[in-house]
Amino acid sequence: MELSRETVGWTLTEAVDRTSICKNLAGWRSQNAATKICTAPDGVSSASSGAIADIERELWDHIESGKLILVSSRETPIGIDRVTVMPADIRRFEIASWSNSTICRSEQRGDIRSARICPVLESPDAAQICSQRGLAEVFRRYVLEDPEVVARSQFLGSGRQSLSSGYCPGPFQSRHWPLHENAKQFAYRFVSSPIIFTDRELPKASLAQTELATALVSRLGSLRLILASGTLIGSGTYVRTGIPVPIAASEWNRNEVFIEAADGDLCEKDGNGLTARWTGISFEPTRSSADVSAAPDALTAGISLKPVPTAAEDVAPSNAGKVSQTPVPQNNETSVQRESIRLAIKALWGGKIPVGVPRGPIYGKIIAWQEENCKAIASERTIRRFLDKK
Repeated sequence: MELSRETVGWTLTEAVDRTSICKNLAGWRSQNAATKICTAPDGVSSASSGAIADIERELWDHIESGKLILVSSRETPIGIDRVTVMPADIRRFEIASWSNSTICRSEQRGDIRSARICPVLESPDAAQICSQRGLAEVFRRYVLEDPEVVARSQFLGSGRQSLSSGYCPGPFQSRHWPLHENAKQFAYRFVSSPIIFTDRELPKASLAQTELATALVSRLGSLRLILASGTLIGSGTYVRTGIPVPIAASEWNRNEVFIEAADGDLCEKDGNGLTARWTGISFEPTRSSADVSAAPDALTAGISLKPVPTAAEDVAPSNAGKVSQTPVPQNNETSVQRESIRLAIKALWGGKIPVGVPRGPIYGKIIAWQEENCKAIASERTIRRFLDKK
């Protein structure tokens, strides 16, 4: 076991209600938690009914496979001793009480510890677990194969194959997943149609569709938060330059950005379509998880992130400027980009923007000049703000 910081998670009973697809789930739910007799999850010394033993075994399988995280705690004379149970150790524990959500070691039944269970992306160790993995793998393992998502999607029947293959719900077949939608918006994807009849009410998502949407949005929001907070750093090939660079944390908090599930790309809306900005993204942590304070919003379901970054957050790709032959100061990215814009305008138009030319072509020429001359590349938003201030 490894020391872990404080976390918020589900009780044992809540975890079963959210994640179980066991055929004996109905039988398990029919028993009051206080009357459930506990047994070792591997079935040894089984004194419980078959339903309870199956439920325990299923829950422990999720933890052993690394799809769920179990955090245990107990009070000590010097404070709360809180530890994350490693997947390889989970079979050494058994459930002491369902009603109290407690566990104990099989060989030390007097050592009772409180237990809370988290999805991987909402756990205190999310950054460490995701590091050294690609975005496509993280998305598959911890969003699409998340036990709650799997359980909530059982109503889809044969349609579950499309979801598990990475296709996002919606009227058109696409592997692009939005990071900016809330649960209500996402749930509408299940019932939306490319054809809208103005004389009819818009269809409403069912309870099952809403519950699945809530689980998916929660996992997507948690992944977005650890990236937007800088706890986890993504690196990928910046499409405009073809050069692999780290991705600024603020890029994950932009409005209308999407994850392409198959290739692990970060995309954004471009007119009526989507354009990849970074491709082949992989992750690394910025610091030890133990050194990062838990962000409460990342650990609760129904997380909501502001989709539009503030002016202070609106920074173009942090290392796009590293294309330059001359070292770029890392603590003043925006100033470097503004200087690059100024130099482009001076070289292209003698320092003055031509009158009567649409902004779109101007943005394109400035960015093209920056790329050709190995200068810091600014986003169109940064260029627009620069021009508006002139």
